[in-house]
Amino acid sequence: MRLDNSQFAAYMKCPQFWYEHYEADNSDVQRSRDRESLYQIQPAAEGGTANGPVGVVLANDADHNHRFAERGIELDEPAEGRDFGTRLHQLLHERRLRGLGFRAVGRLDKLEVAPGTELGASLHREGNSGLLGPQPSPAKEFVPTSEWPDERIESEAQATLAAYEAHYVRDYNYLESERTHIVPLDRRCPYCAGAGHRSSAPGRADDQRVCGKCAREFTMHELIVKIDAVVEHADETLGPMDTKSESKPGYNTREDWAGRTQAKAYLWALRQILPNRHVSRLVVDVVTRASPKQRRGPIFTRIDDISCAPPALEEAIRNFNYVADRIEEHRRTGFWPANMNICKRGWERCDYYLLHVDGRTEANLRKFRPAEDYLSLET
Repeated sequence: MRLDNSQFAAYMKCPQFWYEHYEADNSDVQRSRDRESLYQIQPAAEGGTANGPVGVVLANDADHNHRFAERGIELDEPAEGRDFGTRLHQLLHERRLRGLGFRAVGRLDKLEVAPGTELGASLHREGNSGLLGPQPSPAKEFVPTSEWPDERIESEAQATLAAYEAHYVRDYNYLESERTHIVPLDRRCPYCAGAGHRSSAPGRADDQRVCGKCAREFTMHELIVKIDAVVEHADETLGPMDTKSESKPGYNTREDWAGRTQAKAYLWALRQILPNRHVSRLVVDVVTRASPKQRRGPIFTRIDDISCAPPALEEAIRNFNYVADRIEEHRRTGFWPANMNICKRGWERCDYYLLHVDGRTEANLRKFRPAEDYLSLET
């Protein structure tokens, strides 16, 4: 199966949380009346669109990359902090595209887009050293996203971007922006650590292996990574960059990130994608929002020395394989364990508390919507 860091974190939190967000049937979930009046769900074109794979898109907001996944549900409630982070990511992505030589060709709210036009997709210039392999298209144009519907979010995001650009007058050399990669996970036999090989027996799936030592079968999995940017350091080594927005300073420290699975997954994946380049360290691009009453402006911090030793990277990949195996087992048995101790802890309440504690009633289901699909396999 394919697994990304968000899925990994959700499963480690609680298997039932993972099930609700990524696996639950969402066909009967009713969204709130005000949301139904604003959006309409439309099937995506066969084969996917420039914004992502086959699924469903929000008809009136496709330019913001809002798209519903085919399975999974999430709370349908305002998320002002998430909206700000999403809009800022869009603006930073477009800034990096311009740095890569792309030219903006209009706005989705003012332009009739021809089929096949890239909607903010992170393609590369021809002649960009070929660092990341063959390019999917020779296009050098992109269509910027339209302004955010909430004027307050749009105004703050634009002001933050202007302050960001003034703060980082001399910036990194960007080699890639928000492109999704699928990387096969290394693994040996989970039973005896023997090496696996493809079987010549008919009917076996391509992801199945047979251990040469104990002859048991196991599955090969894949890691999905959508790295905000790939940067070149001053010492000519490369590294992934991840931008994090926060409401208050202190939530993204070096100590936090040095131990996170995400840091290890990104470093490991980029080394597989670029085996002939030296991938040295992760950059965490932290943007702290201005205070609510504007008594303090936005704060910009870059942690540029997150590196991991090979044993730590290998351990992270073993963890991904373990979680993928467990998810496949739960799918076979239909049993998803629940970590009931985290349904409610202090002020923090699980998103699915209403369903698991109060009951899966029609009234409670109205408070949910189909889960949003944040990863595009087409960019």
